[in-house]
Amino acid sequence: MVNRKNLLIKMFEAFISLSLVRFRGKQYINYLFILYFAVAFSTFEALCQQRATAEKFDGVMALPYFETTPNELESAVNSTLSKLDTDVQRLKKSLYGRLTFQNTLGVIDDINYEISKLTGRISVIKKTSPHVELQEKAKELLAIINKWAINFETEKDMYEIVKQYSKSDQASTLQGEERRLLDETIREFKRMGFHLNDDQFERIKKLKAEIYHLSQEIISNINQAGDEIIEIDTTAVAGIDPEILKNLQREKGKYLVHKGNREECMVIIRNSPCEALRKRIFREYRDRARETNADLQIQVLKKRTIIANLLGYKSWADYIIEGEMAKDTETVVKFEENLLRNTEVKFQYEIEELRKLKVAETGNDDAEIYSWDIAYYQTKYIKTRFNVDYEKLKEYFEYENTLAGMISCFEQVFHLKIKNIENVPYRWHSTLQLLKISDSQTGKLLGFLYLDMFSRDGKQNSFSHHSIIKGKQLKNGKYRRPVGVLICNFSAQSKNSPSLLSWRNVKTLFHEFGHGLHGILTETQFNKFSGTSVPRDFVEAPSQILEYFVADKRVLDTFVKNYKNPEEKISQEMLNNILKAEHSTRGQKYRIQIMLGMLDLKLSLLQKGTDFEAFDIVDYTNTIIKNVYLPYPEGSSFVTNFKHPFIGYDGRYYGYAWSDSLAADMASLFETSTRGFLNPEIGLRLRKEVYEMGASRDVTESVRGFLGRNSNHSAFNRKLGI
Repeated sequence: MVNRKNLLIKMFEAFISLSLVRFRGKQYINYLFILYFAVAFSTFEALCQQRATAEKFDGVMALPYFETTPNELESAVNSTLSKLDTDVQRLKKSLYGRLTFQNTLGVIDDINYEISKLTGRISVIKKTSPHVELQEKAKELLAIINKWAINFETEKDMYEIVKQYSKSDQASTLQGEERRLLDETIREFKRMGFHLNDDQFERIKKLKAEIYHLSQEIISNINQAGDEIIEIDTTAVAGIDPEILKNLQREKGKYLVHKGNREECMVIIRNSPCEALRKRIFREYRDRARETNADLQIQVLKKRTIIANLLGYKSWADYIIEGEMAKDTETVVKFEENLLRNTEVKFQYEIEELRKLKVAETGNDDAEIYSWDIAYYQTKYIKTRFNVDYEKLKEYFEYENTLAGMISCFEQVFHLKIKNIENVPYRWHSTLQLLKISDSQTGKLLGFLYLDMFSRDGKQNSFSHHSIIKGKQLKNGKYRRPVGVLICNFSAQSKNSPSLLSWRNVKTLFHEFGHGLHGILTETQFNKFSGTSVPRDFVEAPSQILEYFVADKRVLDTFVKNYKNPEEKISQEMLNNILKAEHSTRGQKYRIQIMLGMLDLKLSLLQKGTDFEAFDIVDYTNTIIKNVYLPYPEGSSFVTNFKHPFIGYDGRYYGYAWSDSLAADMASLFETSTRGFLNPEIGLRLRKEVYEMGASRDVTESVRGFLGRNSNHSAFNRKLGI
């Protein structure tokens, strides 16, 4: 408090001296400075109050500082890595002294924590900064940080330190999260290849660094290709309701659509009666980065296969899945094949229903349904069969109202208080929001969540959550509360319309906010287990369960209204029709999910002996797409803009379906309760058993703790109609 008092005195003195200006011998009041000072002071006071609240509960709370110039960013990285180099040298010296949990595993977790903070902040800058030069510098520095991290995790002295400590008397008495940290660290060291000779070990390090650079280039190419513009003559969109087209950019008699913007492309694909135009846009959207990425992706696959073989595994999938819930590739292959077989009848029935519509529209009895037809005839089918107009439905989900309604719902269900912070210390864009999340019962500050929610030029075109600062127990016994960010690409408001969310967008909003809560609500002791640091085939489940909230009339009644006529709500009949419509096309939509999972899995199952020099990744994956789903346009290249196998989901895209099965089972507890998804008792149990636990215990235990039983696929099968 003394420091704060002195600072306030200095601020007041500065205020007095700077608020008066002299002009031609007279003093005047500088009102602009007074306004600036008022805003700065209110921000300072708010941060002081938040820190005081955190300290009350033995917590530490501070927002990250975001560098705003390339030089500042580079200096911050160099400074942090230099400090960590010193920490590593100090850690190595522990080999010659008494080994304890704190001076071995504790220090390793501390170092990884600092790296995660650095990576988290710079990744956000790379994906969101409006300044190209800052994005490029962030990309360059992330490569340097990754190289440092690889060198650290493959430092043989670290392995020796942990191995020696694991044999100590103290290690034998470890319990709970400390025991888990030791066991997981030993397991991961074994998987890194410390049993190999030096040449093999160094080769793996080199290959990992090369894979990182290649993967970053692949993602960059996808993003650049997504910024390319498709020009569409206004005459070509005849038959599409002008109201639907109003938010598309228009210049000199042409509509402009970004190749990588799904929402913009789907406006045409979903609504154009012209098959040639649908096919053209579908192909452009699905054929990005062919020339730049095909060879890079093959190089990544080859290098991964070499690493897996050096480590004693048949394939990259065998290596990578070993650490997931599924444990082995045989389980995953069986899971995917069962889904493929069990959805076949429903999928074929749905395709035939759409084909009938095409026959009626074209007059061609032999008409076939192609991949570029699906969205268009689904839209017609849903309108005619269920009286659901997804474009009209957007009017009920104005963004600001939907966000506020969702937040209010989660406050009630998860015992939270979520407040929008008006005076954000730093905004990298004018639309950025910052939410303060606290426990509603105790007032305990839990963390902060930034919201960067709208599409704009130069921003990475995806929907994702990122931990900027993870939760962690500090050496002084205080808990470092987390900070996260949601990076989304919803359509911003225009001069013609407020920002309106599609039904799909609404579920995406609930889903991504679930990732945010998973990160913020964590109470784990160590960085390694914090928040969303769970197996990749589980990480989606705590978010997917929140998608189910949108299907509960009791939830929708708390906030949904037509922005044009606030008295107009979604009726039970309308909601029933929406849910029936969803079910009527679930076979098609889930076949896409299965296709993506199998495509990723088969690429990761490639083994030694594959002729990568002659391997045609486009033809190979197009065959999978054709066999599992429907053929994509001849000559198109979906795989070259499929980023998940190169951003951490390699061999694990099946996890979306795997997690969805778990989410369906967990959601059934809400569905069968008298209060549905507004049940605060079940919500608190989900918070305590899943969100707070992170990976501090086996996630199977967390699911069992929430359900009160072992999980099963019954609810998932009902959802799919199989």
